[in-house]
Amino acid sequence: MILKFRREFVEPILGGLKTFTIRIDGNNKWKKGAKIHFATDIAKTYNNFLIGECKSIEIIELEYPKEKLTGRSFGTPIIKIDGFAIPHEEATELAISEGYKNKSELIGFLRLNGSKGKIIHWT
Repeated sequence: MILKFRREFVEPILGGLKTFTIRIDGNNKWKKGAKIHFATDIAKTYNNFLIGECKSIEIIELEYPKEKLTGRSFGTPIIKIDGFAIPHEEATELAISEGYKNKSELIGFLRLNGSKGKIIHWT
């Protein structure tokens, strides 16, 4: 399967600095063992710069605190990986490693996409 990246991620991927990506997988296609075609410029000149394998998958999701009486969501969502909440610092590091400016941008991405995604690891 194809994973499209911006050009600035080619060197970090080839150099082993970037080892995962966060994607929405509505059809549940990404699984351990899947072949990965790392590419840029899919619509123009298709540059398949690496072929690899999905080594593992983690579920990333947002969970919103809820009021006890009403059950309504409030406050800043908690980021969970495989059901476990991660600390603010770790969430920020994850977001920056994925190419976001900060944790808020990652939260915004997940909010726009149903609050759930997959972390696809290739190392």
